[in-house]
Amino acid sequence: MGEEVSLDELRARAEARGAAVDGPRNQPWFTRELVVTDPEGYKLAFVTPNERVET
Repeated sequence: MGEEVSLDELRARAEARGAAVDGPRNQPWFTRELVVTDPEGYKLAFVTPNERVET
């Protein structure tokens, strides 16, 4: 398999190449999500599990 990259690293790489990014955001359903929009307008969503935090 390929290398594992964090959403923060993926955001930095996408921004460096001129893509629009939204996130990463922590969602209430225990995921962390990043949306990257490429120059042609295609949206790519990247999702990772997020640890549940007990309050």
